[in-house]
Amino acid sequence: MDLIYIQLNVWFTVLIDLLEVSFVIFALLGFLRAIQTMVRQHRQAKRYQDR
Repeated sequence: MDLIYIQLNVWFTVLIDLLEVSFVIFALLGFLRAIQTMVRQHRQAKRYQDR
């Protein structure tokens, strides 16, 4: 019984670690995408100013 409990505990910690890592990756991707859109909007505004 203790062995099963330990195994479940290990699986649970691994799952939580994976979730945290994926969450961090998604946050970074969203951040990069936001920066990209900001840069694009800035370039478009500059283009309109140049005309």
